[in-house]
Amino acid sequence: MSGMLIHKGGDLVPEQPISLNLARIVHRLMTSPRGWRVEQMRGELGIAQRTYRKYRQTLQYDFHPWRRRDGTTALVEVEDGSTRYLRLRPPRALGTTDPDLEAMAAAVHFATSVLFEMGSAPFVRAAELLMADFRASLRDRDFILHGLLADADRMFVAEACPVGAPDPVIANLIRAIANRRYISMTANGASRRVAPLSLILRATGLYCTFSIGGDLSEIRVDQLSAIEILADVFDYPPPSRYSPATARRDEHEPEE
Repeated sequence: MSGMLIHKGGDLVPEQPISLNLARIVHRLMTSPRGWRVEQMRGELGIAQRTYRKYRQTLQYDFHPWRRRDGTTALVEVEDGSTRYLRLRPPRALGTTDPDLEAMAAAVHFATSVLFEMGSAPFVRAAELLMADFRASLRDRDFILHGLLADADRMFVAEACPVGAPDPVIANLIRAIANRRYISMTANGASRRVAPLSLILRATGLYCTFSIGGDLSEIRVDQLSAIEILADVFDYPPPSRYSPATARRDEHEPEE
């Protein structure tokens, strides 16, 4: 249904709340590669030209999911003939002239190598998706895939990472950390309710940093026999209150 303009204090304002209109724009652009014709958008949302510019600038500068690492925005207004469209730019493709190409190849290969070496199903699946996304972003694929990446496994070498925890433990830790959920962790037959904060990969293994009773601690993941995700949600601490470097060794971790 098209929106309507109503008078308020002498100005024309949209009938629908701004947040609802912005959500409609986001949904439309995410589901339509061609974008949304500006005049059609204004008609359906019931907004004036000035309001449209405000919406566009809000999404360009304040909507972080569409902000790129180089500071630009994925949202652009383009002209197709005499018609204006608001649409999302496709992801930047990497070519042989990109100065970051070699570094990106090394970084992705190191990441996937480490994840594969860990041998845990959640990480292996993630590594496969990571490499697939990287390959899909490449221009000049034949040259790059058969040249730069052909010997990458010998150019960029990651040593084996000893991780002995069962897949459900690692998968539940990832899920709990990402969703800020308390867990009941079991180690050496004892269970505790903790707030998991980080997974840290070190030369000696994979560690989980957690908070319990306001104190920070950590434990090697292969010391855990079970993880239960609880219903309670915790507030992830701000950088001023938590850094992985501030965690201490847990009493469950044996001294080397």
